[in-house]
Parts: sequence; structure tokens; C-alpha cells
Amino acid sequence: MLEWLGERGTYRIEQCLLDVARVAMQINLVKESTLIQGEVRREVRNLVA
Repeated sequence: MLEWLGERGTYRIEQCLLDVARVAMQINLVKESTLIQGEVRREVRNLVA
């Protein structure tokens, strides 16, 4: 969402904020992946690695 807002040119998004948002998103994906099972878990893990 932040990237989209920055690309539209209506908002100025600092790079450090984008970096923090990406890391937070990856952490959330890893945390949520513990709730899924089997093959899907492996696929998610490979996507975020």
C-alpha cells in the first residue's frame, strides 16, 4: 500500500519507512505460517526465505 501511494505521487514515503514495512510484513508472514500445515507451510517458507 505504501509503495502504491508513493508511486501515485500524492504522498512522499521515505525509504526507511518502506524498509520497516517490508520487514514487518515478512515477520507477520512467518508468524502466520505457523498456523498452516504441511506442503503449504513449506511453500510459504520458501517464498519468504
